[in-house]
Amino acid sequence: MAKRLLVVTGGGSGGHIYPALAVAREAAGAFDIAYIGARGGMEETVVPGAGVRFYAIPAGGIAGKGLGARLAGGWRSVLGLGHAYAILGRLRPAVVFGTGGYVSGPVGLAARMRRVPVAVLEPDARLGVTNTLLARLAVEVYLGFPGALPSLGPAVQAKAIGTGIPVRPEVGRLTRQAARRALGLDPVLPTVLAFGGSLGSGPLNDAVARSVAEGATGGLQLIWGTGRRYAEAYPGPWPETVRCLPYIEDLPVALSAADLVVARAGAVTIAELAVAGRAAILVPSAFVSDDQQFRNAALAKEAGGAVVMTDGDLKAGALSPALANLMADATRLSAMGKAMRQVVPAGAAGAIADRLVRIAGEGRP
Repeated sequence: MAKRLLVVTGGGSGGHIYPALAVAREAAGAFDIAYIGARGGMEETVVPGAGVRFYAIPAGGIAGKGLGARLAGGWRSVLGLGHAYAILGRLRPAVVFGTGGYVSGPVGLAARMRRVPVAVLEPDARLGVTNTLLARLAVEVYLGFPGALPSLGPAVQAKAIGTGIPVRPEVGRLTRQAARRALGLDPVLPTVLAFGGSLGSGPLNDAVARSVAEGATGGLQLIWGTGRRYAEAYPGPWPETVRCLPYIEDLPVALSAADLVVARAGAVTIAELAVAGRAAILVPSAFVSDDQQFRNAALAKEAGGAVVMTDGDLKAGALSPALANLMADATRLSAMGKAMRQVVPAGAAGAIADRLVRIAGEGRP
C-alpha cells in the first residue's frame, strides 16, 4: 500500500526550515514527504540538499515593510496561493504541516481550500504574523515554548500543544569530553562557544574579540564562529586556545563541547541549548520582527538558564566580566544548564510526527 503524503512548508530562515526538516525526517516512516517553499528562498537550496522533494512557489512578506514592498509581497503571495492550490491538487496530501515564514500562508490557505487538514508549529515565544492567521485555520497548533500558551486567545489555546522545537538528532549525543576530543581540543579545559549565526553578528564578534584582548578567555578554550559575512574581519593572530572559524561545520558537537554558549536568541538556538543542557549568554537581535528574539530570551532568563544582554551592553564592554564571572562559577553554570533543559521540551520532532499521523488517520478537514 502506498504511503500517504505529508506536505511540509516553512521558510525564509533556518528557524523555520530546520524544524520542518526535523519533523519530516521523523515522519518519513509513515509518510511520503514533499516540501513547498518560496522561490528564491533559503529553503530552495537547503531542502533538496536534505534529499526532500521540493516545490517552489512565489511568496513575499508584508510585515514591517514599506508600501511598495508590501504591495509586491502581497501580489507574490496571491500568485503563490494559486501555485500552491494547483500543486496540492496534484499531490493530494493527507495533511499539511507548516512552521511559519511567508510561504506558509498561501500553502496553508490553499490546503484549507482543498479541505486538507493543516497543523502549524510556532517556534518562537509568540505567534508570528503568518502563524497568527494560520492558527485560526489549523486543527492543531504546536508551541515551541509552552510558556507562550497564556499569550494566545482562547480559541487557539484550545488546540495548542506545548511540544517544544524539533532539533537535529545529533544535538546532545556526546559528553563534553568526547565532543572536545572530536574537535581536537583539550578534553578537560573549560570551554566557551560563541557564534552569531551562519552569517554572523558584528556586535557579538566585536565583543568576543575585545574579551579575548582583555584576557577574559585566559585559561579557557574558545570556539568562535564569526559567520561567513565576517570571515576576513578578524584575522588575529589569536592565542592557541582560541579557535576562530568563519563557520562552525558541526554545531551540535561544538554545543556539546561547551560549558557556556554566547549566541543570538533564535528559537532553534535556544531549543538546541535546552536539549544539550547548556548555560548561555543570549544577545537578542533587534532586527528580527516583532521582538521575537527578546521574547525567546526572556523565557530562558526567567527559567534561570541564561543571562541576557543587548547589543548596547556588548558595546559597553559587558561581555568580558560576564564571561569571567560565569566561567569561574562551575556550580552556577551547572544549575543554569539544568534550568535551560526546562525551557523547551525534548523529543519535539517525534511528538509532532506522531500527531500528524493521527490527524491524517482521522481525516479531519
